[in-house]
Amino acid sequence: MKILNLSLLIYTILLTSIAGQDNKLNAKITYVSTIISNEGLEKEYLFQRPTQIRIDSKDNIYITDYHGSDIRVFSITGKYLKTLGRIGNGPGEYKDVSSFYIDKKDILYIWDSGNRRITKLDRTGKVLYTKNFNKITNIYYFWEYPEYKYLVMQYSPNDGFENAFYLYDSNFDNVITSFGHSSIFFQSLDATYDNFKTKLKVAVAKNGIIFVAKEYYDGNIYRFDPNNNWEHNIITRGKDVYKNITVNIEKRLKTPPTRNYVAFGDNRSKNQVMVHVSTSSLGLMIYAQKYLINFIYQAKDNNPKNGELGIEIFDLDGKFISYKMLDNENISFVSFATKIFGFDSENCFYMTGYNKNNGLPIVQKYKLLINE
Repeated sequence: MKILNLSLLIYTILLTSIAGQDNKLNAKITYVSTIISNEGLEKEYLFQRPTQIRIDSKDNIYITDYHGSDIRVFSITGKYLKTLGRIGNGPGEYKDVSSFYIDKKDILYIWDSGNRRITKLDRTGKVLYTKNFNKITNIYYFWEYPEYKYLVMQYSPNDGFENAFYLYDSNFDNVITSFGHSSIFFQSLDATYDNFKTKLKVAVAKNGIIFVAKEYYDGNIYRFDPNNNWEHNIITRGKDVYKNITVNIEKRLKTPPTRNYVAFGDNRSKNQVMVHVSTSSLGLMIYAQKYLINFIYQAKDNNPKNGELGIEIFDLDGKFISYKMLDNENISFVSFATKIFGFDSENCFYMTGYNKNNGLPIVQKYKLLINE
């Protein structure tokens, strides 16, 4: 294991923000460790692009790779423990682990887009259940839903489903309900391209409230309430602080466009949608069942290579509390490609991205502390 010894670089980012006269929060983010740096030779630590991170009840870290066929498990300190799965079509084998979730009993739910099926594993890796979904292209994410023990799943808009989210029973045999009409999230752009397929960031509170933000962030967070027939209201900082997303339809070039744009479209098509993104939601999560935390990245001067990391804090009723851009000088890899997952039992979160010095994938661990 090649964990970087960055003890000399441990730093604390202190931010203080006031929203109103009586509402004052101090939030502190502290670097903890580097889990993956790709600078070692051991194959267990080599990743092409870490895509999802989940934490079990013992704070073990589960990481998937881009188009990977397994899940690698590390201890809380970053020591490699085991690998779950291998490439194939049989039980416990996968072609492409696109997303997965770990429930409170450490049961794993794995979506294999290559075989188009969900597999349930116990904590030892034993296969408990498989379910085929031949009509579904992809499930971006799914979560355990409190009280009812159903899972919330986000389908790909390519599949033609009316809504973005569906509640299933624990064996995925029956749809309990669905909500979040696709038109809310996947907006029409142009006759040459029907859907702007932005991925969604989702947080589920213990009281059943579900918060959703577009990855290409427009300043709005959608709050779905199960006690109000899944109607949603929009929560926001209350002022227009985000630049609009600029859309350009361009012919697909042999060479990639500038990095100021994100490309959408069929690789076989002559056209792609070039989306100029100024702000991105890197992670949406619940802190201590009291606050909604939205990590955002904003480009400076329309240059995505030069941006800032910040956090928005809301209460679970949707009231905006605090916002501050962070001094991310020492978080050298943060960019639009960064993803943030969390929290573990110690309120730590995990950031994935690329080392700007050598271009290698990196996963780092940070602790967030909020004091009133």
